Amino acid sequence: PDAWASIVAAINDNVLITFTFPDGSSVSVYGYLKSFIPNEYVEGEQATAECVIVVTNDNAGTETGPVHTSAT
Repeated sequence: PDAWASIVAAINDNVLITFTFPDGSSVSVYGYLKSFIPNEYVEGEQATAECVIVVTNDNAGTETGPVHTSAT
């Protein structure tokens, strides 16, 4: 519940999004959160949600491709 206002504010806001993988590598792209639907909460488990992220590669009118960063 503490993050809900931040999540709602992020919908349709084109920003730099970074996906970090378990090995420590990451991919950064410009895009926006299209939708966020919380799954049913199960006590004792990590909360989860279904979300749709749209990659735009649009940085204030300039096309910017994805950036991959290798694990250290």
